[in-house]
Amino acid sequence: MAIFRHFLGWDAPALPLAADFLVNRYAHDDQLDLSNVILVFPGRRAARRMLELLLERAEHHFPGLIPPRMVTFQTFPELLYVQKQQLADDLTQLLVWKKALTVVPKQKITTAISTLPGEDSLTAWMKLCETLRKQHDELAAEGLNFDDVFRTLAERGDRREAERWGALRCIQSEYLRQMDALQLWDRQTARLFAVNETECHTESDILLIGTVDMNGSVKKMLSQVSDRVTALIHAPEDAEEEFDDFGCLIPDRWKDRRIDVPDSVTSVVDGPGDQAATVNDFLSALNGQYRADDIAVALGDEALVPVIEQGLQAAGAAGRESGAMAPAATAVPRGPRPSARRSPSSPSRAAARWASESRAPWQRK
Repeated sequence: MAIFRHFLGWDAPALPLAADFLVNRYAHDDQLDLSNVILVFPGRRAARRMLELLLERAEHHFPGLIPPRMVTFQTFPELLYVQKQQLADDLTQLLVWKKALTVVPKQKITTAISTLPGEDSLTAWMKLCETLRKQHDELAAEGLNFDDVFRTLAERGDRREAERWGALRCIQSEYLRQMDALQLWDRQTARLFAVNETECHTESDILLIGTVDMNGSVKKMLSQVSDRVTALIHAPEDAEEEFDDFGCLIPDRWKDRRIDVPDSVTSVVDGPGDQAATVNDFLSALNGQYRADDIAVALGDEALVPVIEQGLQAAGAAGRESGAMAPAATAVPRGPRPSARRSPSSPSRAAARWASESRAPWQRK
């Protein structure tokens, strides 16, 4: 059963439209009861703003508001299954990877990792363990492990790379054994186990708001509770073919889409100082219509950050640098980058991608 998709349109910001949807669906007898609702957002700021919007609507129309549970996309999957073992924190995971590297025979390890750090180089060992952890997490997020890549390479007849991933498979197996001995799981392994054992369950309504990208394991988890899930999509209904069954963007449908930016909203200036002044003029023209959380200044060049910040400070405003990051990692909804590579939809295709890019970071040149 596919999850329910509701298209909010894009004639207004996403959060107010989503708040109106909640009111229309859940308001009964002068009360807005969202006690059995879980709202899932890309980031915490959106959750705080949603609570404010709900309070505003309740103040004008409802004597009572029972707020929903609001979580970020990164943590909500843990609400869908019972954790049978405690989840290990990042540092514990790194230490367990280090333990695995001390247990697996050195000859086997060097098949995958040609140069090992010195015995006393703790920093180098931790960097190596972090690389292993990231590879483990990325594959597990798609429902895969190192063995899947090994078998794909072996089927292709790529003996050298298969041997390397076979060694990595041994290290990963030892890591998992060590975690079991400690009665711990890492987050991705726990999710994968829940999916494989069909253990995902919820009695709550789950509403996804602005979650336009998700990995394979989360999609499988949502599929097991699909009758309780609604994806609120910030787009009109005539764009439904450009989103998948989970409300995620389909990149190929968007990369050639024309974005009409009228000349009336475009300013061409001479230099960084003029850009800062233009930003200030634009913000001043808003006349306080928007909260600071509703405004984002996106810069194509990181070197412009201090110039814009100084311009804001000189005008009596304050800005907060969120740091350079990929568009999918930000809280502001965006379309996909034309060059973005999306995870394949099937395990075999995902393993094939890893096989084709299988040289580990410490062996790439």
